[in-house]
Amino acid sequence: MKIKIEKIHTEKRMRNDLGALDDLKKSMEKHGLITPITVDQDYKLLAGYRRLRAAVELGWDSIECGIIHVRTPLERFEIEVDENTMRKNFTPDETLKIEERRRELSARGFRKLYYLARHLFRWIKSLFGRDPQ
Repeated sequence: MKIKIEKIHTEKRMRNDLGALDDLKKSMEKHGLITPITVDQDYKLLAGYRRLRAAVELGWDSIECGIIHVRTPLERFEIEVDENTMRKNFTPDETLKIEERRRELSARGFRKLYYLARHLFRWIKSLFGRDPQ
């Protein structure tokens, strides 16, 4: 569900250092919001502070949210902490595989572009009976 950003409350966050948001903002501009933020029934932010700040900096007026019913301040606190700690980064081997796959897919896209350009060149040449200038 989309919620107006101005309705979301972010007081008393555990994370103080958001780090650089430039890469996150680039991703959000390119792909949109991949993972919605999470708020409670009172629109208090539970998870996704960096995503929310990036959305604000991008000038978004609303953001996709999941809503969780929270019963106690302790539960709210535990959700915020778990969201920031219960994850696993890629291993060095997985990171290498990611880069290899990115290069492979980029090369595949370049080959398709080359193929299309070559056929476009031939088509133009057939229309005019000469090389395009």
